[in-house]
Amino acid sequence: MQGARGLIKGRGTGGKEKEDRERRAKEAYEKGKGGMKKDATQAEYRAALRHFTDAVQAAPGIANYYFHRAQCFIRVAE
Repeated sequence: MQGARGLIKGRGTGGKEKEDRERRAKEAYEKGKGGMKKDATQAEYRAALRHFTDAVQAAPGIANYYFHRAQCFIRVAE
């Protein structure tokens, strides 16, 4: 049985799951950023939008993911 110290450092129950979610979120975010170039096509913006949505779902507490997703929504609507 682990003590409180293990839980605080993320080694307790769910720590590995949280790390996996954060890793997936960061990977999706980076993929989304790759599709946000100035001369991107609508299809590239829609793909980036999906990646940013995946990032938001995996780590809903990161405001930057929402910000970039909103930028994609604007570009797709143009």
